[in-house]
This record gives sequence, C-alpha cells and structure tokens, in this order.
Amino acid sequence: MARDYTSARQGYEITLPAEEDEKPVEFDQAIHYVNKIKKRFSSDERVYRAFLEILNLYRKAEKTITQVYDEVALLFRGHQDLLDEFAFFLPDNRSSAAGNKN
Repeated sequence: MARDYTSARQGYEITLPAEEDEKPVEFDQAIHYVNKIKKRFSSDERVYRAFLEILNLYRKAEKTITQVYDEVALLFRGHQDLLDEFAFFLPDNRSSAAGNKN
C-alpha cells in the first residue's frame, strides 16, 4: 500500500511506492533534503518555491522526469551537491539523466 504524506501548509504530497521490487525513498531522507534546500536558499525563497512547483507539476503529470531534472539543474546551478543528491530521488530508469552534467 502506498503511503501519502501531505503537508497541509504547503499543499504538496510525497508518495512512496508500494511495490516491493522498487526501493522506496526513505521519508526522512526526502524531508531532510527539502529542508536542506529551504535552508540553502533562505535568502531567496523563490528558488525553494520554484523547486516545489516543479515537483508538483511532475506529480500532476504535466512534466516528464527529464524536464524536471533539466529545470532543477538550472535552478540549482552552482550547487552541484544539491543536484547530485536530487538524482538519488529520481526513478532508476531515468537516473542516467543525472550523469549529464554539462
């Protein structure tokens, strides 16, 4: 059974996969990562909000995972550590996009 975690304050949800053959991303890791982004860009909240909006559009199937990665790469330019960590959360079949760091 998939577990949904919804932030009423932000209106975004994180859904962990239910299938046993998939490795679910630990909820705590995802929360830690999002908090890291929020802290890193505390002087420019627009970056944090844009990141959440990109994820929300993916959740609504309005963006592909490749589009998400490309947009996050632009958003996090100069912050390669955040981009590398973001690649960890990508579905396995698309994580190869993270290897293209031009």
